Amino acid sequence: MTFDFEPAAGGSIRLGEYRPGVIGAPMSVPCLGPAATAGSVVVTAYDEHGHADQTSQRVPYTILGGSCSAPLATFRVGPSPFASALDVFAPGAGEVRVHDATGRVVRRMATSGGDVRWDGRDDRGSAAGAGIYWVRFSGAAGEVTKRVVKLGR
Repeated sequence: MTFDFEPAAGGSIRLGEYRPGVIGAPMSVPCLGPAATAGSVVVTAYDEHGHADQTSQRVPYTILGGSCSAPLATFRVGPSPFASALDVFAPGAGEVRVHDATGRVVRRMATSGGDVRWDGRDDRGSAAGAGIYWVRFSGAAGEVTKRVVKLGR
């Protein structure tokens, strides 16, 4: 049996497959972007020789929109060292926190994923001092931390 999602706009995306003798059928729901995508889930049965059965079942289905998470390996901060602003790429929705060398949270920034910029200021708007900072992303993809150096005030 195969399970496919067919968006109303056209095309087909394989969600999963079930083979006899295999316990469970892992399914993967794709991230299609920020807008909901209407379409149908189509289940096609195959005979013992792998030929498509005479019937397929089609059920209306909508994949809800949302931000897509990228792998944690795509988390980037730069440049380091920096003087006034730091560019951050977050791999999905979550929170970016900047910690000073003592572990104190200096700045919190919510993100829906993508580019975020730390202006070198704390949560009260005061310029953070020169030193070593840890930039941490926490989100659906997991958590990751990078070290950066801030120059001057």
